[in-house]
Amino acid sequence: MVRALIPPAGVHALRSPQNFAKIEARAAHSLTGHGRQLYVLLADKKRLGRPFWTFTLDELRSLMGVADKKSYERWNNFRQWVLEPALAAVNDYGTVEVSMSPEKQGRSVHAVTFRWRWK
Repeated sequence: MVRALIPPAGVHALRSPQNFAKIEARAAHSLTGHGRQLYVLLADKKRLGRPFWTFTLDELRSLMGVADKKSYERWNNFRQWVLEPALAAVNDYGTVEVSMSPEKQGRSVHAVTFRWRWK
């Protein structure tokens, strides 16, 4: 554990919108692949001021850039090979804590809800 003492002027500089945008842009560029795509989607929804967002599976596949991949039509494959690695990458980066919960209609998953807490 590390403790850093930041003077009030430094805290003010970090909280200013211009600097936060720079930090957020750096985060988006340091992530790769599906992690970057998920971060961009969530950062866009964050600006709406909501702590969660629900995407239908078709919408999410399209936004993640895998709509044309036949192997990701099954929820299990899409979750295992696209969503879980992307969530791990975003959570590992440290600027946001994201969780995912599938929404079922009967026995099949039809949507995914993401909940986040920005640090």
